[in-house]
Amino acid sequence: MARIPSPEQILLQVHLSLGLDRPESKHISQFTAMGFPLARHRKFMKELTNDIFTALEMDEQARSDACRNMDEWFSFDSALATHTWTHNASQQQVLWHMLAYSYVPGLARRLAFWSLAGAERELPFDAGMPGGRFWFLPDWDQSAGTVRLPVAFVLEWLVDLLGEQSLEHVADGLQREHAERKNMNALRTLQGWRLEGRLPQSAKMIDELFHDEADLDFQSSFHLHESMPEEEQFTTALGFVQLRGLGPEMLADEIPLPASLVQTIMEGKGTPEENRRFVETLAVRYAAPSMRTVRQRLRVARMTQDAYQRLLKLLCGPGANPRSSDPSHNRLLPLLALFHTVYNLTIQSVMHGGTYDDQDRWFESKFTPWDRCDLLLSIMPSAKGMGHQLLGERLTRRFMTLRHDAALPDLVPLAGQDGHSGVIEERVRMLESEADEDARIAALVRAVSGSSAWQALQAEASYLVVSQLARTDGLSPEVRAMAFSRLRELAETPAQEAGTFVIELAGLIDSPGPARPQDVQEQTEALLDGIQKSEGLETWKGPFLRFRARHRLMQNDFEGAAQDFRSALEACLDRNFGPLHGQIAREGFATDIAVRGFDPKIQECYYRHLVLSVRGVQDLASFEDTAVECEEFFWQELYRPYHGVEARRGQSAEELKDLFARSAGLIHEADIDELRAWLLGHVKRLRLARLKDARRDSLLLSWMKQLHHFEQLSRMPVFRAALRPRKQLPSVVVRQAIRILVRLWPEQAKLCDFKGQTPLMIAADSGDEELTGLLAAISDVDAQDHIGRTALHAAVAGGSGGCIRIVLDLNPNVDRVTRDEGQTVLHTAVRFGNLEAVTLIADAFPCRAVSANHAGMTPLDLARDLLNNYEEWKRFMRGHNREIGSRERFKDIISLLETSVA
Repeated sequence: MARIPSPEQILLQVHLSLGLDRPESKHISQFTAMGFPLARHRKFMKELTNDIFTALEMDEQARSDACRNMDEWFSFDSALATHTWTHNASQQQVLWHMLAYSYVPGLARRLAFWSLAGAERELPFDAGMPGGRFWFLPDWDQSAGTVRLPVAFVLEWLVDLLGEQSLEHVADGLQREHAERKNMNALRTLQGWRLEGRLPQSAKMIDELFHDEADLDFQSSFHLHESMPEEEQFTTALGFVQLRGLGPEMLADEIPLPASLVQTIMEGKGTPEENRRFVETLAVRYAAPSMRTVRQRLRVARMTQDAYQRLLKLLCGPGANPRSSDPSHNRLLPLLALFHTVYNLTIQSVMHGGTYDDQDRWFESKFTPWDRCDLLLSIMPSAKGMGHQLLGERLTRRFMTLRHDAALPDLVPLAGQDGHSGVIEERVRMLESEADEDARIAALVRAVSGSSAWQALQAEASYLVVSQLARTDGLSPEVRAMAFSRLRELAETPAQEAGTFVIELAGLIDSPGPARPQDVQEQTEALLDGIQKSEGLETWKGPFLRFRARHRLMQNDFEGAAQDFRSALEACLDRNFGPLHGQIAREGFATDIAVRGFDPKIQECYYRHLVLSVRGVQDLASFEDTAVECEEFFWQELYRPYHGVEARRGQSAEELKDLFARSAGLIHEADIDELRAWLLGHVKRLRLARLKDARRDSLLLSWMKQLHHFEQLSRMPVFRAALRPRKQLPSVVVRQAIRILVRLWPEQAKLCDFKGQTPLMIAADSGDEELTGLLAAISDVDAQDHIGRTALHAAVAGGSGGCIRIVLDLNPNVDRVTRDEGQTVLHTAVRFGNLEAVTLIADAFPCRAVSANHAGMTPLDLARDLLNNYEEWKRFMRGHNREIGSRERFKDIISLLETSVA
């Protein structure tokens, strides 16, 4: 069992490699197995990310850059996972392919972009480190036959700046004035890190050793005195270089200038600008570092060295030597070479094009055709938007043919190494084989459409080719049956045998009702039984459980189906089943709603899996809206009982919905007296009842939503003309009914729907002063909906000053803010450019004018920002069917708020 590591698992591994305090094992297992509620899951992920950023002492700009890069990286890998089946590949094999095909090239390219962006801001992330080497990675010197580890590299950089001081002297400087630290032998610790390749035990140990008060004398550092004339600065720089014995070739590895230019400058032939650049780069490279910088470098080195050593043990066995320079024993060395290539070419591309498109074309031109369409597909600019899908298909084919116990294949050729050409030849052979299979699939599809389908199938000996034909839409039942028969003949392994059953099941269960054979139920049971008895069951456990759930649904066993869907989701945490993961989550969510109605605590797990399956592919609607969509999907598409099985009605269509429908009929007839009597006759059933469908409406909520619909219709002349003479408008009757209902059962004002919306919120958001006044006194004015909005937020959004005054008269708790953005009601009023609302709220609660939202913006900050981006904000709000105030209104709001906070 193996799957592509999730973003959650990757983040935990980074956290671990940094040497940070490990979260409780219970939390880790819940986090990676999607066991947390979504809000807790996001909070835990944010906590891990903040721990990492804090440990690396990253500033706000670096954090922002890192978050953007992580989002892009995680989105790509999540999208890749939705297009990949891992089949029987081992976890080692899956990880090995992901490292070569995605993680290493993707990380190299993103890190190069980050470095370029930092250089543009004159804040390179590795400022002060040797410019020609990757100090944060193991350094493989092929000519010397050595591998130097990152922690030792950083310490050598540090010792180089300290000059000729002994390591004992340095250790003394780290411990002086800190008697409490003397129980840690600084000298022995440094020697172990530098000479023996040991890791710092934790991030805390690095903090303890390189504390801010450490007394270190960086004798070999270079300090640029900016007050000096430029010529004197240059002379001082040359003297420093000569004193250190640094020649042009050596300096070219230390500063970002070519050796030929350094030679020219040192000979006194450089231009003033070249001399200035030489002095500046020298001052950055040989600057005396702060202890913060030293800690940061060591933590990065610890993180990469720990990850390198753990990966090596996982891929090559526990006895693998991290200092081995033999690629046949150290399988990570080719990946280091791959990283160097991608990173360096990305940096160089900037010099070969005036636009990003030009740079991308140059970058892509540096790779061979087989690299562009295989190993480096994930980073090829020409594949942007399709890379995850194309790579997913390629990896699926790889994993389909791998035995669980097969050795890791060579994927990255190394020039000058034994087997270099063999690696390339094998990859080219596999690409040609896949192209040949694709051509044969297309030819077979054409051949079976004629009269020689049987002969064409008998002539094809590839299980994969025939399996793709069997999945093709539009085949006649006869041809499809022949394809299944041929598949059974070609199946050589238990996994292929079980896969044949799965493909046949898909053809039966997913086919339209009229196309189903009469004995579909018996055939389905036989196929399910065949899979269950097959040794290949584990490979196809997810699809098997999904189809068994569908089979149970078609026999009205809703409870059994819901249980199978949940088990199928668990199987998706063991293997990647491509897009099937999202389908299982959706079908399971829909079925669970049909079984129990809307139950957020139990059903949120399905939504979490939907989020996981679409991350990086598309945006998913809110949990509540997805629940409604899933319920409609269940009754309209998913639930198709077998012939002879009486169709069930959903819980939302049972007696309670019939009663709601009866009330709607009485309203339609405008028989108010009969409606009142009818209500009194159904007190026990309706007083505190809510529909058990996804929306969870009470009778009052149902009528409130009907009222909004009818009032929209009543504005249409065609609708008014269609009414019989003297017949009251439906909206007028609904208002009468609502007043009667509220007088009889005021408790209904406090019942909310599936989004946490109360009747008062709906009335206030509609700007309905009459119903807002009717409901306000009997409602929970501080109730919050699913994203934290209150009735006052709703009144502000509705834009009615009257509604706002009514709610304000109830003295609402204005400390209630939205959960997603932390918006106070004053923030909301500013967003709409509603000067009247801003005035009313600022006058009633002046202290709210200085409250910041989750983005750290006060209402005044927000008003200024929206005015600066007025047209863009206006388009955004119109896209959500909302109008905002004019530019002048926003200017007036800013003036008012400036006065309030003065």
